[in-house]
Formats: sequence, structure tokens, C-alpha cells
Amino acid sequence: MGIHPKIGITGLPRSGKSAVMEKVVSMLADERVEEMRARGDDVEAANYSGNECEPWLKWRARRIQVYQLSNRRRSRHGHKNIDSRTRVWGYGIDPEAWIESRPRHPRSHG
Repeated sequence: MGIHPKIGITGLPRSGKSAVMEKVVSMLADERVEEMRARGDDVEAANYSGNECEPWLKWRARRIQVYQLSNRRRSRHGHKNIDSRTRVWGYGIDPEAWIESRPRHPRSHG
């Protein structure tokens, strides 16, 4: 691919933004795997990452659930009662939980 795309999607509520984003990420991941196969690289080391946020309810309290796009691992660390400058959809985000949930590159130290 040779580039590092950054994608932003805006639109009205319930207009299909999440579905479009999932499709674009899937297409980019498939393209990356095919590119790596063509070069003879290790496909298991395909490196793409990012997070997708969606609301969820627990005991009638709205919170944020985050998926890692590379492995679909979930972490739940957003809540209305968290007092933080980092906010998504009006939910306070716990910065330490956000950092812990990020994908680790195999060559990183930490």
C-alpha cells in the first residue's frame, strides 16, 4: 500500500457510518494481506490497528465499549461518571484503560 490512510466518516444518526467503516477496514485489511502474500512476507504479522467505539448498557448505565480492529478484542472503559478531558459521545474515558487496550506491536517494548 505504501501509505497510511486516515479515514473520517460523518453523517446523520443511523445512516450507516459504522457499517461503511467496517467495510472499509475489512477491504484495507484484505488488501494488506494480499500485498504481504505477494511479497512473501509473514501474513500473521499484518499490521493494522485502530479502535471502534460503540455504546452499551449495563444496569441501565450507558458506557463505551471499544473494539480493537486488528483482533476484535473488547475493552470497556467509558462512563458518564468518569471526569476526564478525554471524551467520546459525552462519556468520560479513562486514559489508563485506553492505553492498556491498545494493540501491542510485536517488536515494541512494553
